[in-house]
Amino acid sequence: PQQWLVDLAGLEELQGNYDAAEKNYRAALHQASDHVVALNNLAFLLALQNRDLTSAAEFIDKAVALAGPTPALLDTRARVALAQERLDSARG
Repeated sequence: PQQWLVDLAGLEELQGNYDAAEKNYRAALHQASDHVVALNNLAFLLALQNRDLTSAAEFIDKAVALAGPTPALLDTRARVALAQERLDSARG
């Protein structure tokens, strides 16, 4: 049931409607807190906007814990670390 929210959030993000995208990613996570794509995408979106970086780090850390260190998740983790100005963490 939450996949449609993730899909809608992705469309909103593509259209530049970042607040709506964030709302839909959070709604998806409210239904399924272990949805790796929603965790990753929300963390990336927050980092891109330099907003709520503590939550962004928590989201991406949870995604990596659930799915392992995939390239997409590590990319988001680096993006969050850069937004937090943690350059050593961003390098790996």
